[in-house]
Formats: sequence, C-alpha cells, structure tokens
Amino acid sequence: MYAYGWIFMKRDATGKFVSNWNSETKQRVSVSLTNTAWRSLDKEANRRGISRSEVIERFARSLESEQLFCAQETEGKVATILESITDAFVAFDRDWRYTYVNQAAAKILHKTPEELLGKHVWKEVFPDLVGGIAYRELHRAAIEQVPVSWEEFGEPVQRWLEANAYPSAEGVAVYFRDVTDRKQAEAERERLLHELEIERARFEAVLRQMPAGVMIADAASGKLVLANEQTKQIVGYGYEQLLEIEDYAPLIPSEIFNLDGQLYSPHKYPLVRSLKTGEVVTNEEI
Repeated sequence: MYAYGWIFMKRDATGKFVSNWNSETKQRVSVSLTNTAWRSLDKEANRRGISRSEVIERFARSLESEQLFCAQETEGKVATILESITDAFVAFDRDWRYTYVNQAAAKILHKTPEELLGKHVWKEVFPDLVGGIAYRELHRAAIEQVPVSWEEFGEPVQRWLEANAYPSAEGVAVYFRDVTDRKQAEAERERLLHELEIERARFEAVLRQMPAGVMIADAASGKLVLANEQTKQIVGYGYEQLLEIEDYAPLIPSEIFNLDGQLYSPHKYPLVRSLKTGEVVTNEEI
C-alpha cells in the first residue's frame, strides 16, 4: 500500500498549471493506493509522458465531465416531459424568480418563456396578485413546506385556473390548468337548476289552487310528490307523508268503488296503473 500526496492547483485555458504559485489557492489531498494500482498509475504516467498527479487529475476531470453530461442529459429529459404534458408548469427559485416555464404555461399567461425567465413574479410580472389567493397559497407552501391546491379567477389572464404547488429546497413548482369551460358549465347548470326550481314552484302553486283534485307521483319511485287541497277534501286525508300510492290504502278514511259497486284494490287505482303499466286513464268515474 502506498500513500501519495498532491497539491492541486488551477490550470489556465490551455490546461497548463498557472505560474503564479504563491497567489493561487491550493488544496492538499492524500490518496492511498494498492501496489497494483500504484504500478498501473506509474505505467500510465510513463506512457503519456506526464506526472502521476496529472494522470489522477485528468481522470478526475473526465469523471466531472461525465457527471456533467449525465446531469445535462437528465435535465433534457425532464424538459421534454414538461413540454409534452398538457398542464401548464412553472418553477420559482427561493427568491420567487421564474426558473422554468413550459409552453402550456406561456399560452395561458400570454407571455413567452423568455419574457418570464429570471423575472420576479410578485415585483416584475404580476404585482397586482400580491395578497391574493395565489400569493397566500404559494407562500404557505414555501414556509410550511407542504403541497397546496386552489382555484381562482385569474384577473390578469381572465381565465379560471386550477393550481397545485409543490415546495422543495430549491423553490416551488406549480402545475395549473385552464378550467374556464368547466366553471362556465357549472355556472350554467346552477342557473338552469335555479330556473327549474322557480318554474316548479309556480306550477305547484297553480295546481294547488285548481278546483279539481290533482295528484302527482314520481314515475321512478312511485311516491306521491303532490296532492292539492281539493284532493285532500275529496278523500278526507291530508297526505302529509309522501308514500307510494298503494301504501295510502290503509291510511285514508274512505273506500273507493267503481260504478258497478266493486271496491277498488290499491293496485287498481288509476294513478297506480299509469305508473306501473303506462296506461293512459281518462274520464274514469269512481
């Protein structure tokens, strides 16, 4: 086993050691080698016509270059993935400057990546968002180191956005998407439901005031959903419970007969027949 010591120095652009020895920063390291490794090192130095320390330094430099190449290759693969996803993606460093903007994000934000990279999001790009929900949630993610999610209407871009942010030691990564179409569909659905409720209330009000008895049942469940006041007076029952039509037979204080004096069985009630068989019953006297 050999122990060998070197003092490493900087090289100039041509790879030669710098001449100003006294002013340069130097670093001393020690390396332990087996006899076999020592002979291989000595043989390689003689073959190249250089010192053993230069052989080791060049090997170290080759490792550094290989690691740099791997890092660049990985970075390129990540960039390819981020550009291929449909979600918008931006990354901020710890000073809230853009470090990455994919094309989907650039489209939503109406800015090119070049216009955003290196810019401070709160001071140079979207100062009007300071204090808003995105500002609060992103700062919470950075301070508490927890992922956060939110939805908001982005005033600068006039779109509804759904966002997810993930903190790291380097800063915060944000994925977001344009959900304007979904939000508009939800708003339209709510509007239609509201209008339907108004129309239903009006319809029920009219039915309740009609001089004839009216009963309405739900076709899917078979349950009564409305019995107006005239029906309650004719039958003599309040219909406070919304049951299936046949279930009222033992509850109502009157019996129903057809014209020949035969007692109606519950499953023969006109409304029950319509619900269960689809029969259209008109002008049936009871």
